[in-house]
Amino acid sequence: PDAEGADGAAAAADATPESATALGTAFHRLAQQAIERSEQGALFTPGEAAIAAQIQKEGLSADQQKRLRTALARWLASNEAARFAAYENRAAEVPFIVQVPAVPSDASVAGAGESFFLEGEIDGLADNGDGAAFLIDYKTGGRDDETAAELDAKHRLQASCYAYALMRAGYTSVEAHFLRIERPSAENPRDPQIVPYRFETADLPALEALIIGKQKEATT
Repeated sequence: PDAEGADGAAAAADATPESATALGTAFHRLAQQAIERSEQGALFTPGEAAIAAQIQKEGLSADQQKRLRTALARWLASNEAARFAAYENRAAEVPFIVQVPAVPSDASVAGAGESFFLEGEIDGLADNGDGAAFLIDYKTGGRDDETAAELDAKHRLQASCYAYALMRAGYTSVEAHFLRIERPSAENPRDPQIVPYRFETADLPALEALIIGKQKEATT
């Protein structure tokens, strides 16, 4: 029955134009299941029925189905997944909302404007109860020719927002790994390509100023 379901999903998907976000959505839902049903030391491996359901739900083309299966297999077999699973506390799709002041809290002069809320969801969050957070964020797509500097710049704002929210919530440090799950790491082929960031509580004022500055850019 599972194979027939997958074949039916493939036939339906072949007749549907590719969605730019469908592959990422399918991967995120399966990766969420892998964390939510994990045991310490090992992530759960979603079965064929779960994969077929996501393929059908998102209307993935034959090419997208292949990319999904390849990326999921790479992630679940990776050293990075094993590291995440080793943490005592593990959660998927962790929501956050934090109020950001209109001007940086350490600013020497007052500024006009209203505070705003920063909100979102973190793909994977883990800790051992010691104040140090480890988060992962999955990225599908991208280009092969992007340099390390380009990738750092590409994801730094998002990583900064996550770190700011988590440290405002009480964490003392945040290590963030953005995972290009469709590409193997050049350093370790067992892992997806990793774009790493690290933040400490001493970085909070700079993170706050960055986020406020970007908010002002977006609203002017």
